[in-house]
Amino acid sequence: MITRPFNLQARLKAPSRRFDMVALFDILLLAFGFTLLSSRFIFAPGISIDLPRVGSEELVGIRTDAVLTIGANEMLLFEGSILNFDNFEQRLREHFSQDADAALLIRADSSISMQTLLEVAEMARSAGVARVQVAAAPLDPDPDLDLFESGRR
Repeated sequence: MITRPFNLQARLKAPSRRFDMVALFDILLLAFGFTLLSSRFIFAPGISIDLPRVGSEELVGIRTDAVLTIGANEMLLFEGSILNFDNFEQRLREHFSQDADAALLIRADSSISMQTLLEVAEMARSAGVARVQVAAAPLDPDPDLDLFESGRR
């Protein structure tokens, strides 16, 4: 060999057989960074709502004390009168002052924003309403059952 004439073999160090932990830490840190930056996590403020599963047999016979209809342009129809957001909460307080276990049924148009629906629910809660129900129709509605016809059943 070439190293024998000068005795270079004695001066060479054997390669280290230890595992380099710093390199492993760097690789894991890079992998963690790429995972976080490419993930689809969304951190947004809001409230968590647990939605119940509702079957068509549960939609018949909902007991409510009052019905609120929210139409286009955020028009509020409450128990036969047209209201706006300024006088709606006072009217709720007057209507539900006697009943501690009152329920309000909200029928909302599909164009109503979630913000409007949550504002109405918060007004109802502060006025003393115990439960707020949102009118729902089954996915394949029964033609004999019209949930939005009040007083027919």
